[in-house]
Amino acid sequence: MVFYAYKQFAEGVGDTKTAMKIMLWANVVNTIGNYMFMYGKFGAPEMGLTGAGIGTLIARIFMAIAFIILFYKNQKYKLFTELYSQASFCWSKFSQIVKLGIPLGGQIVMEACAFGLCAIMMGWVSEVGMAAHQIAITLSTLGFMIYQGLGSGTTIRVSHYKGANDKEGIIRATKTAMNLMYVYCAFSIILFVGARNILPLLFTTDITVIQLAAQMLIVCGVFQLVDGIQIVLVGTLRGFADARIPVIITFISYFLISLPFSYLSAFQWGYGAVGIWFGFPVGLVVCSALFQMRYKYILKKI
Repeated sequence: MVFYAYKQFAEGVGDTKTAMKIMLWANVVNTIGNYMFMYGKFGAPEMGLTGAGIGTLIARIFMAIAFIILFYKNQKYKLFTELYSQASFCWSKFSQIVKLGIPLGGQIVMEACAFGLCAIMMGWVSEVGMAAHQIAITLSTLGFMIYQGLGSGTTIRVSHYKGANDKEGIIRATKTAMNLMYVYCAFSIILFVGARNILPLLFTTDITVIQLAAQMLIVCGVFQLVDGIQIVLVGTLRGFADARIPVIITFISYFLISLPFSYLSAFQWGYGAVGIWFGFPVGLVVCSALFQMRYKYILKKI
């Protein structure tokens, strides 16, 4: 929590590199810690899985301490450290952050729950379906994380332009993120569809699992575009500090449309494990369309 508080602040003022560098070094610390405590190297006791937990704990402590040191020692944060020393607690600001933070957190929780419920449904189908789903969802993260990065960058730029009351800047930042997303989206579609029978080999040699995962990767390729669009647009809406309506849109798209469609496709219409994936593009189409309408509505008010 300490690390993420500093990370979010740094990103809010446009510094995204510091957190990335700390996390890269933390991976090194985590790897060394795991090696030492899991296998009893360099004089450390051999602790197995508990040692992995200790290695992770050390890495997390390193992340928090490193950011605190950099925050107070780095010259570019000097102004903020001076302002911070003069700051006092304010209930109105606290209330504003809570009112903004809870819906934003709720949106992320709902997205995670939706994918988690799909995994539960997959378990109702078969173990093979669960294995194929795990492979496909892991590979789809390759696309999602890039879009997420673009969305976060859009949030930062849009919030700065909103503060400056620069409508053209907001439009330019959103369009730039969209164009970057389109390029990566094209790459993702080619990768997932073209290499659908090859990528699962990274995880297993079971031909049944590979064939089912390949079908899921085709669906994954289908929804890349709408997934990218909705992630960039929600980033823009967060830059507007618009949180309540996007939560409602997320609930409608995932829980009222996507999940019921997945259930019907799998268990009523006879598509089985791959049918659960059919709900993803349907829900994301609705989500991206509603976010687009919300974006245009707010833009008109500026």
